[in-house]
Amino acid sequence: MSGRIILTIDDSPSPGTPALAEFLLTHDMPAVLFCRGDNLELFPVQAQEALARGFTLANHAYNHRRASVISYEEMTAEILATEKLIDDVYKSMRRPR
Repeated sequence: MSGRIILTIDDSPSPGTPALAEFLLTHDMPAVLFCRGDNLELFPVQAQEALARGFTLANHAYNHRRASVISYEEMTAEILATEKLIDDVYKSMRRPR
């Protein structure tokens, strides 16, 4: 049985995201970048570039605190805040008609 492997990369984006994306593309290795909200605020351009190059952005909460040590409400807030930032990156990539 043959299949395709898709990597998952945690704690994205970062200053190294463009080089990582280039390496992965050169080696035909698709990946999902699990983004932290705090990193999206610091490195939005790197996230946009990765998205433009065909990578998928996914939610890794806001600042990677362990869900086992924070409340349900705090975890929910982290996920929702990060989801908004991811949505903003996707919206920024849409071209007006």
